[in-house]
Amino acid sequence: MFKRAKKIISNKLEMGNYIEGYDVYNSLFLKELLDPTITRIKYKITNFEYRPDLIAKDIYGSEDYMAIFLVQVEGGIDSLQKGNYLSVVPKEVVDAILESL
Repeated sequence: MFKRAKKIISNKLEMGNYIEGYDVYNSLFLKELLDPTITRIKYKITNFEYRPDLIAKDIYGSEDYMAIFLVQVEGGIDSLQKGNYLSVVPKEVVDAILESL
């Protein structure tokens, strides 16, 4: 299981800090983020159909959270249709996970 060895100097939202190469599935970050016991919120897509960057900005307040948002989306980009509900981890919990790693 990949865990970063040193403190993050640059952008803490950069997924490369938590994932070794392209191995998203073997990361402590993803294990924590997808933990079924974590509190989640329901988000209904009313705007920004098929725009993960803008949906992430709407949920988290910044487009920088797009990669974190995308790893949570079941069904990929195709599921980002108006009227669909998504179950996502709230910003406070995501930030707490990032701080703990």
